[in-house]
This record gives sequence, structure tokens and C-alpha cells, in this order.
Amino acid sequence: MIQSQRLYRTGFYVLSVFVIIMVSWMLFLLSTFDKPPEYLVDRLLYITLGTPNTNTFLPSYYYEDLDVLPYIYSNHVKTLEDFYKWKSGPVLEEYRKRPTLHQVYHDNITRIFNEERDGYTLSKYTMPTSYPDDVIFYRLTPYSNLTDGGSAVLVIPGSGNQGALDVLGEPSSLSLYYYQSEIAKRLVLEGYVVYTIELHGYGEREFDVGQACDNVPDNERRLICSADQMMNRLAMYDISLYDIQTDEITQVLAHIIHNDGMEKVAVVGLSLGGVHAISQAVINSDAITAVVTASGLASHANSPISRDLAGNGQFVCCDTTDAAATISPKPMYVSFGREEVGTFGWEASTNHTGDFLRGVYALHNAEENFHYHVHEGSHGYHVESVIDFLELHLSGP
Repeated sequence: MIQSQRLYRTGFYVLSVFVIIMVSWMLFLLSTFDKPPEYLVDRLLYITLGTPNTNTFLPSYYYEDLDVLPYIYSNHVKTLEDFYKWKSGPVLEEYRKRPTLHQVYHDNITRIFNEERDGYTLSKYTMPTSYPDDVIFYRLTPYSNLTDGGSAVLVIPGSGNQGALDVLGEPSSLSLYYYQSEIAKRLVLEGYVVYTIELHGYGEREFDVGQACDNVPDNERRLICSADQMMNRLAMYDISLYDIQTDEITQVLAHIIHNDGMEKVAVVGLSLGGVHAISQAVINSDAITAVVTASGLASHANSPISRDLAGNGQFVCCDTTDAAATISPKPMYVSFGREEVGTFGWEASTNHTGDFLRGVYALHNAEENFHYHVHEGSHGYHVESVIDFLELHLSGP
């Protein structure tokens, strides 16, 4: 009995020392990385409940009254001379790091299949890339090209493992979650040659992340979970999934321009695809005739929702709409759904980005090149107005 009590007492002491060491170590890590104790709780909850509330662990200086937008458009641009001087500065610094269509690999294309559809031909291709798996892209060719020769549209899918099949309107096990209005099919039937890419991490290029997404309760959230997991893991090695996607889109654009000889190209995207459409119009400005971004562009600096979620500190240089402003006076279409939620809902109700970009285009005396549309519904395309925009700016002389 006495021996058993000694063993229990010894075990209790060992356990107490272990707990003290672990707590001390956690507190040391939290203090080193400027994280409050709530951060640890938040991360533990993240394992089972999904995305943590970023407010609980951002350093306090993110919420202080700092001049966190020193190079924002409104602080620097009053005249056209100001505009071009501002455009040559830090606002496009990150975009300048990405290769252009003249600097990427775009040869050795392999055709996987070529199938007839009702009114067009659907072809699937792969292309080697510097990343582990090949680029996958599709081309839709109309039986009768109703537009001027050499007009093409590159549609960039939004996020979700529905992938390019959603854009193409091709059925799959995820058809229930499609939200991109068969936009590629709609445009090819208008007479355009249409391309779309399978984004790295989504659709057919989804990553196997094991059981990391098993505890995500919402089916729609689970559709983007694998890419979110891969994005976070790559970020640990200072690798950006977004940059990988950007470079591969540029590869497909290079194929469209150099191999297929298209003279006019519009980039079209919804949500994540809309963000990429803006990026391509910036990085490959000379090759892009027009850009369409549906529910993909919003002012993060001015939206109270974005500021609450991420604080001011992420906007060290500029607002997210400033990059879009540099595209002016090139034709641009921006839209939101009236029933959007979050930042996009705020945009639809306030017209903040629409008014801002309208002013930018007015500075260039090019108001006719900017098209802003708030449509009924939520996170999706208003296909008819997209078609009208492309007919005006892509099909004409």
C-alpha cells in the first residue's frame, strides 16, 4: 500500500512538472510571435470547427490609427500625369514579379480528346509546367465563327472542386453545386473561341489532403477545403498557390496568343476567377483587349467587413481596387449580385467600387469603357450583360 502511494505521488509530480513545462513553452511561443492566449484556443477550435476568427490573434497594432495605405490612389492621383506616375510605383510591385506570356513555357501541347457538342467542338489539352502536375485546359470552337477572326475569351473558374466542368456546363457528381452559369458554353454559342483552365488545386487537379477536410460540416465549404489546406501548407514554405495559378493561366494565355494566333482576347472570371482576370489584365496588359470580373473585385480597405476580419495592417501599400484602377482605360466590366453576402454584399449595396472606378475612367475621358452592373441574385454571372459587353469591346473593329 505504501509503495503504491509513493508511485502515485511520483506520477503526480512528474505529470505536474510536464504540464508546467508545456504551459511555459506555449506561453513563450505566444509571446515570441506576439499572439494572445486566445490564439491557442482559436487554433484548437480550428481543428474541428473550420476557419478561426482572425480578430482574436492579430497583433494590436493592426487596429491602431496608422497610415497603412500610404500609396492609395486617392492620396496621389488628381491628374493623368499623377496617374501614370502613381502606376509606375509600388501599387504593381507584386505583379511585376510574375512572368509575362513572353517568359513562360507554352509548347508541347497534348490533346486528350476532341468531341462534338451541339453547336461547337470541345477539346481538352494538357501542357507541361514547372510545377508537379500538368496544366489542363479546354478549348470550345464554334461551328460558325460569328465574330471577327481571332477573337477569343479565356474564362477562369472560381474556386471549388466543381472546377472547369462548372464553367463548361459538363455534368459531374458536383453538378448540384455549379454556380458559373455554363458561361463558356454560352459564349461559344455567341461565336467566340472560348478557353478555360483547370486551376491548380481545384476540379480535376484537386489535392489529396487525407482526412484534413473530414470535419468540415458544410458541403459547400468542403468543396474548397482541399485547396485551402494546400494553400496553407505551401505558405509555410513561402510558396503561394495563387502565384502558381497565375503563372499557369499565363501559360495558357501564351498558347492562345502565340500558338493559336488570337489577336483579341478577353479574360472573364467569377469570384477567384475574377481576381485572376484582373491580375492577367495587369501582368499581360498588352495582350488583353477587355476584362470581366464578376463578384471578384472589392475594396478591402473601405469595406467595414474586410477591416473587421483582417484589420488595417494587411493594407500596407494600397487597396485591392487600386490594381484594377491601373487597367484604365482598357475596357472593364465589374458586377455584383444584389443578394451577395459579406464584402460583395456591401459592394452591391453601396456601389463603392463602381463609383471609384467610374471616377478613374472619367479621368481618362473613357467612361464608355467601364461597365458596372448590380444584378438580381447572388454570387454569379449576369450572362446577358457580359455578352453585351464583349460584343461591344471584343467583336468590333
